[in-house]
Amino acid sequence: MYQSTSNVEDLIQKSDLPRNEVYKMICLPAIAKREGCALIQPAPVPTPTTSKDDHGESSNINVKSLLNALGGCVECSNDDIMNKMMVTTG
Repeated sequence: MYQSTSNVEDLIQKSDLPRNEVYKMICLPAIAKREGCALIQPAPVPTPTTSKDDHGESSNINVKSLLNALGGCVECSNDDIMNKMMVTTG
């Protein structure tokens, strides 16, 4: 089971999905009325030990486009920032 306290690396490992298809996302209630935004955290950019094909920018653009159509999104670059944003939006 995945929950809001899961980190992106855990989600990648547990889902067996390609890195560029895994996001942690919190949709705030106002997004249902297109009056708010979502918090998203993409998988970290590849390190020298991972291939460039493992993290595609096109997926990030598609996710952001979808969320922007619903009211916008705030991208959090790491777990620490995401956790702080989740608290302040709760």
